Amino acid sequence: MFFVKLTYVKPVGEVDEHLEAHREFLKKYFESGNFVLAGRQVPRVGGVMIGVAESADRMWEIVKEDPFFRAGVAEYEVTEFGATMFADGLEALAGK
Repeated sequence: MFFVKLTYVKPVGEVDEHLEAHREFLKKYFESGNFVLAGRQVPRVGGVMIGVAESADRMWEIVKEDPFFRAGVAEYEVTEFGATMFADGLEALAGK
């Protein structure tokens, strides 16, 4: 499982120019099962995604497709973690 944090490095107005394409990117990877949670940071300085992939290399491949990444409006940090505790109903995220 992966925690993906993105931080805007350009003004929000410039980020917003790529927002619709970013949402399409998210939709694609929610449908594939690679992303399970996503949202904006508060205050709006970036975002967070929780995802699953077979490797960190694969998660980076996915991240590099993000229009925010491709336009250079955000920097990314990908952290792999092994979830050991789950709220009821979320066990499937770890294949349990």
